[in-house]
Amino acid sequence: AIDDADCVVAGSPDLRTYSVTVRNKGPSTAHDVVLTDLFPADLLATGPSLCSVSGTTYTCELGSMSKDEEILLYWTFRVEPTRLPGLIENTVEVTSSTHDPELCNNNATVCSIICAESDLAVTKTEGVEIVTAGDLVTYYYQIVGTNYGPSTARDVKFVDVWPREFA
Repeated sequence: AIDDADCVVAGSPDLRTYSVTVRNKGPSTAHDVVLTDLFPADLLATGPSLCSVSGTTYTCELGSMSKDEEILLYWTFRVEPTRLPGLIENTVEVTSSTHDPELCNNNATVCSIICAESDLAVTKTEGVEIVTAGDLVTYYYQIVGTNYGPSTARDVKFVDVWPREFA
């Protein structure tokens, strides 16, 4: 499950939470229980302290679980600013050295919607206060565009419309 966000904004400093519930439905104690969670590369995640991480793969050695026992694990994450909007999938899998009569419920996937938000600004400055018509001096304007984020802005265009009187 993911917390109550309609979408996760790429580049936002806000942390989101994934929760995973591991439940042994029996009929016996499960031994050597291991949960593996492969995070998408553009999620910056922090997992439970009992899990080890290699790259974007978390491995959680849960030991033995008696029938009907549950273990709840949480991951916090945020999304890289460069991530394109769209869906991402996060899949977990649980295994055990004990025979499991029902393998179809040993993995789960959650989809999250990633959206982008940009805060664009533009400034235009000139180097002089007074311009004299016909003085044959070339004047320069400096135009600076800035993205205050949090997401990477793509396909940005700035259009500078000059008055007809300027040549």
